[in-house]
Amino acid sequence: MVGRKHIILIGLVVVAVIVVFFFLFQKGRMKKTDEPLKAIPVDAALIIQVNDYGRLVQNLRKNSVWEITTGIQSLKRIEQQIYFLDSVSRADKNIREILNYNPFYISMHVTGKGKLSFAFVLKMPKGIHEKSINQTIENLVENSGTITSRKYENAEIFDIRLLDKDIVDNFSYTVTKGLLILSFSPLLVEDALRQLTVTESIADDEKFVELLKTVGKNVDANIFLNYHHLPKSAGLYLKSDYRSRLLSGNDFAEWAALDLNLPDEAILLNGFTVLGDSVQQTGSLFLNQSPSKITIDNFLPATITSYISFNLSDVNLYLENYKKQLTTTGRLNDYNKQVTLLKSKYSSDIQDVFYGLVDNEIALAFEAFDSNKRNTNAYVVVNTKSKGHSEKILTDFIDRVAAADRKDKSGFHFNYRIDNELSFAVYKMPYQGFIETFLGGFFNQGNTDYFTFIDNYLVFGESVESLSKFIHANVLNRTLLTDPSYREFKDYLSPRNTVTFYCDLSRSVLNYSEYLLPEVVKTWEENIHIFQKAKVIGFQLSSQRKYLYTSIFMKGVTEYNDKPRTVWESLLDTTVSFKPQFVINHNTRQTEIFVQDEKNNIYLINQVGRILWKQSIPEKIKSGIFQVDYYMNGKLQLLFSTENYLHLIDRNGNYVERYPVKLRSPATNGMALFDYDDNKNYRIFIACEDRQVYAYDKEGNIVKGWSPEKTESEVTQPLNHFRVKDRDYIVFGDNLNTYILDRKGNTRIEVKELIPRSLNNNYYLEPTGELQNSFIAFTDTAGTVYKIFPDERIEKTNLLACTPYHFFDLKDVDGDGHKDFIFLDENKLTVFRHDKTKLFTYDPGVPVDISPVYYHFSANDRKIGLVSKKKCLIFLINSDGSMYKGFPLRGCTQFSIGYLGSTISHFNLITGGDNNFLYNYAVQ
Repeated sequence: MVGRKHIILIGLVVVAVIVVFFFLFQKGRMKKTDEPLKAIPVDAALIIQVNDYGRLVQNLRKNSVWEITTGIQSLKRIEQQIYFLDSVSRADKNIREILNYNPFYISMHVTGKGKLSFAFVLKMPKGIHEKSINQTIENLVENSGTITSRKYENAEIFDIRLLDKDIVDNFSYTVTKGLLILSFSPLLVEDALRQLTVTESIADDEKFVELLKTVGKNVDANIFLNYHHLPKSAGLYLKSDYRSRLLSGNDFAEWAALDLNLPDEAILLNGFTVLGDSVQQTGSLFLNQSPSKITIDNFLPATITSYISFNLSDVNLYLENYKKQLTTTGRLNDYNKQVTLLKSKYSSDIQDVFYGLVDNEIALAFEAFDSNKRNTNAYVVVNTKSKGHSEKILTDFIDRVAAADRKDKSGFHFNYRIDNELSFAVYKMPYQGFIETFLGGFFNQGNTDYFTFIDNYLVFGESVESLSKFIHANVLNRTLLTDPSYREFKDYLSPRNTVTFYCDLSRSVLNYSEYLLPEVVKTWEENIHIFQKAKVIGFQLSSQRKYLYTSIFMKGVTEYNDKPRTVWESLLDTTVSFKPQFVINHNTRQTEIFVQDEKNNIYLINQVGRILWKQSIPEKIKSGIFQVDYYMNGKLQLLFSTENYLHLIDRNGNYVERYPVKLRSPATNGMALFDYDDNKNYRIFIACEDRQVYAYDKEGNIVKGWSPEKTESEVTQPLNHFRVKDRDYIVFGDNLNTYILDRKGNTRIEVKELIPRSLNNNYYLEPTGELQNSFIAFTDTAGTVYKIFPDERIEKTNLLACTPYHFFDLKDVDGDGHKDFIFLDENKLTVFRHDKTKLFTYDPGVPVDISPVYYHFSANDRKIGLVSKKKCLIFLINSDGSMYKGFPLRGCTQFSIGYLGSTISHFNLITGGDNNFLYNYAVQ
């Protein structure tokens, strides 16, 4: 199995390659490409062939990932040097001619005591000689440094020492045999001169020459990786223990040749990896494996920060090659002993059984480091051919081992219950090291002896708790494939592949800190804000005849938002279209959530976020959601209206008899539900385009005895039922008229004045305890507050000049027993006390485009909720105008606050989120 060291190596190579090519300084064109190659020391870990320096610089300037990553100080210096050389080339003819003579080479080497150095080798164009080069450099260095020379291998080396090294460091160079050789390491210039004196060079390496023929010509640069020497370079960034492991094992391959491309939003490297002629190299494990489509990301939770997956078309071939590699490292006997021991002790050839279960995908995945537990959750995921068959085979093995070891098998069987209706079986392997035994040491990531099944995927984890998180994410459809950054990453993948690596740089630093030197971790952490924008890095290998097609890339994002810190997130088909509604499960008395999405699907979701059912209805809901006891037996149904129908649905998602009820005319408002005497003799009121206000009973019949006159224009807000003392008031309005009726539709209070009522707002009652002082309040289009009293008096109050699109409400905000006037207009929330003094003004600084919502937590705890749908932010405002701690939060709809479950340590806030999710936050 692929060793851990090789994955670390490849991961570091991904980073190193992207960083190293920023050292690109020169360019040249020549007819014989092997001449500069003969000067490159054979211990080069990486070689860059620059094909067009001018175009490379131009594309770097336009590349967003380059722009973002140069915020890191060390890369910023490289950027300055590249652009400095570009400006010099435009000012100096000799430099310009050298850089226009393609191609030239840059090689990376380990020099001295653990330092990476780079050599630059250029073919000199005709007409430019050593003397002119010396003169050019003397002119550049004049008054800014010194030049000394010395003889080495029959050549003259010039050492330049600069007074100001803010942009360019000290460097050395030589001109010999038509080549300009330059490096910031004097020792590397000497190595290059010695290389020219020997017979064997990189240009004579058969595998290198073979790959050289495959590179693209019309690309910015070609990059060659030497897998024999890469471990030493990568090891410079590792702690000593892991560095030793990296240097002690097999090489991954011989060479890789990759074409560099710089689209605006990514850095891409594509090409081929070539292997040696034996199976000793780790990359040979993936040869002759037909590439296939990756599906495991459909099941990996969105909390996964990095993973590597293997798509194996021939599992038996993979096992055969794995054993051959064990032979070359002297570990096959240990492997066979373990398999034989298990077979003799438990009468089971678990090796053949286990590999017989595997379909085609195996993955190792990591969640973000848990700072509280000081560990990282690791998962091993195996796609099986059949869940039922695989589960029986493995549980039979567990029971057989338990019996042989005289252990109670119940100690290896567990049950994780999602809710009252759904649970998952979880098992524990009866001996440690199962994964390492059969999948190799790379998969030995702590204790992963617990396992469960999700569809056909076998998932190993460290505990029932860690697997429960994996299970819950799948129940809620909160997987990697639903993450926007990951989807952008996958857009760059070849549709079919053999090996895939993914890493979210902004969330993975602690996962890899175990392997990396402290100073490397520190740099990563200090620049985490940069990796939040240039955040995704990955590679891909696909078997293509005798090669491995290789892709390495880094993807940037134009805008980064922190992931919401939710209790859970449940994925819907599309975005939530209205305020989520809490409803009661009449069987368990638990709180559930009803919601509709933009496709008009309606959902019932339980307290852990699991979708209990989903139904499609033809129209958008216009009303609130009402729970009624239709049969008067304690069982509750959901009642609501759309443009053309009344809907009554039971808790299983089925329509109650006779429903949906077709309306006489399309509705212009949402239905209102009144239960006058609290006896479940429900009345449903709804206004329609024919300007009639209809009353229905719960069976959907028109109520006899209700006969109001037609309205003069359409009614757009729901009807209201107010009771003061023993009098009922049914209140509603059209554009200019206010109607205050009794239960039969007769006028109870005549409002003679025509008032242009604000269209976003409804009518509100302030009951004072005395009938004559109680009033109904609303605002006109200018924000003037109108109070209508039972004796038909009308009072006007001008508190705030408003636009016609303002929102208004009447609620007791400060808890003094009197209702206050709440205005939201032009993105500002303003509250006036009942005595007309201003309580507070709050400006969230973003567009607020949905009406405010009032929350009454206790006698002295009242709050107001605001929503910026445009920015997908929600705010909770205290009664003194301050923002509640922890806000704003991500959210795009009005939100409901209440309790889910039995805990009272926090409230649950439910809101529609972005990317089609429903969010559940815990609010203290």
